[in-house]
Amino acid sequence: MAMPLSRLKIAFKRATSSTAIGGRKDGLFSRASNAIRYDGSFGGLKLGATVALGEVAGDFKSSSKYSLGVGYSAGKFAAAATWDRQNGAGSSTTPADSTDYIQGIHAGASYAFGDLKLFAGYRNYKKTFTTAAAEERSDMYWGGASYDFTPAFTLYGAVYKQNIKGGSNADPILFSLRGQYALSKRTLAYLSVGYAEARNGQNVSVSRDFVGFANNQTGVMAGLQHRF
Repeated sequence: MAMPLSRLKIAFKRATSSTAIGGRKDGLFSRASNAIRYDGSFGGLKLGATVALGEVAGDFKSSSKYSLGVGYSAGKFAAAATWDRQNGAGSSTTPADSTDYIQGIHAGASYAFGDLKLFAGYRNYKKTFTTAAAEERSDMYWGGASYDFTPAFTLYGAVYKQNIKGGSNADPILFSLRGQYALSKRTLAYLSVGYAEARNGQNVSVSRDFVGFANNQTGVMAGLQHRF
């Protein structure tokens, strides 16, 4: 399940999920090859589109990706919605890929009350296969708040709830808390704490890259982030 985002952007569609039931991540691809991108701004309205042709010569469908996004901001209010789809590399033998396509729909909004900002979002996820394997579906909802204690220090808190459809009744929930301090315009230090819990004795992990070994897990992460 995704950790909190510092600000609402069209790029929030890249959020990925945890290994709530072992190898299943319910996460979208965040990398695209040979991409053509469009970004447009019309006052408070922003539009974005991406077409990525993949890396299979002579086959524009295999590994291709399509994304659409729209965002709107007016004063203290901001909202965004995205749709994206990535086809599998079924025609490629290196690596072999049984994925037909992965699709995600996201929507989110935020509203600022001075130094306090509230935000909420929703994601619908679908993955289908070229084999007879059952498709994977899930819905995820989240909400939270951030508060600027000083111009440099901000605290974020959020709750994420995932409803996994078919094959598992784990339906994990994640509570997260993150503090970050801006060392400069492009560099910040952060400390994040997360607690994840799954239903019915299913395994869960606070990270999408680690397999869960119990029905709950706590994680702590600290680091520096620099934007180039």
